[in-house]
Amino acid sequence: VVSAHPDDETLGAAGLIASLHARGAALDLIVASDGEASHAHLPAVSAAALGRRRRDEMGSAIGHRAPGAPIRWLGLPDGRLAEHEDDMAGSIGRLIGADGSGTLVAAPWRADGHPDHEAVARAVARAAGASGAAVVEFPVWAWLWATPGDPRLQPERLRLLHLDGPVWLRKQRAIAEHRSQIAPLGDDPDDPDDRPVLTSTFLAHFRRRYETYLPAGGGVA
Repeated sequence: VVSAHPDDETLGAAGLIASLHARGAALDLIVASDGEASHAHLPAVSAAALGRRRRDEMGSAIGHRAPGAPIRWLGLPDGRLAEHEDDMAGSIGRLIGADGSGTLVAAPWRADGHPDHEAVARAVARAAGASGAAVVEFPVWAWLWATPGDPRLQPERLRLLHLDGPVWLRKQRAIAEHRSQIAPLGDDPDDPDDRPVLTSTFLAHFRRRYETYLPAGGGVA
């Protein structure tokens, strides 16, 4: 599972991760950036400190779904991943290996509307295409702009992964670990400049009892 930031996989693919872990699948997670630019509008917040905090949050979140699954941090600059597609494709390709016929790669959707997400998707497509790995993509930011039946989401190609009660609960607990994104960072909850990045309205899309995927290659049905 490849993420641009330390919460993408929690939002878009936590149920998939938990389900595969329960079935004994070997899991690897790659996170391209530390998400250190999520609060660039708050000068008092150190990007380096925020990046460390987000790594810790990611570690706690994965513990709810796949304890012990390795997280590989690329440490690339948040907001500038498009400049590092070659690096990402190389790292992903080395992890998949020369023969990816038994590998599924999940990544943010290539038309998600966030440049970092889309850069990760392109890097995954290159690496998976060279190895024959299957790819599925999950929308994240698309839920900010998509409407029901939006043709850009290609409704006829969408696949739903239904989450049973225990898996859904693990996903919600994982989301709650990303406190830097779902709550103000400072002590003043009324500070207009310190609003949560992930609002309750946005998070409602990830409270659903299913996850949404688009097969992107490798014969995924």
